Amino acid sequence: MRGRVTDDLGAPLGESKIMFAPSSETGHYNEITTRSDGSFELPFARGSYRIGVQAADHTTEWWSEAASFADATDIVLGPGETRTINVSLTKSGFIRGRIVNQYGLPALTGVYAYRRAGTAWVLEQLTVPLASDGGNYSLVDLPPGTYRLRFGFLPTEPNGNNEY
Repeated sequence: MRGRVTDDLGAPLGESKIMFAPSSETGHYNEITTRSDGSFELPFARGSYRIGVQAADHTTEWWSEAASFADATDIVLGPGETRTINVSLTKSGFIRGRIVNQYGLPALTGVYAYRRAGTAWVLEQLTVPLASDGGNYSLVDLPPGTYRLRFGFLPTEPNGNNEY
């Protein structure tokens, strides 16, 4: 199996991480790094495999456009077969901020990022700022979309309370 990793404009993403394992694995996978031109080669024998790609400042993707190893599509290779897998990654985003209480001290509470998916809001990411960080939080590697933030300790559906 071979291929090339590019961004959504077609520029090569060298030094990207290729994660791969037989489909029968339960989430443990091996890794290689792409060449500077974004190309890679995996010496697979016949069988069923899952691959994922990760690059700095881009969303991680498993084949084919899946968010996790468990959801990835199997790539099946027959005897002596060579397959070309080209992957285009989307630039990821981030949300950063600082949470303080009414006295200006760091507020230690959960920050939940919900992304709009059709008519529903899906929990995309959670973080809890530390007192040593002054209440600063970062939600990183977010896929493009519309987000609502909720602040609190329980991950509930965003409904207008405690969200911005």
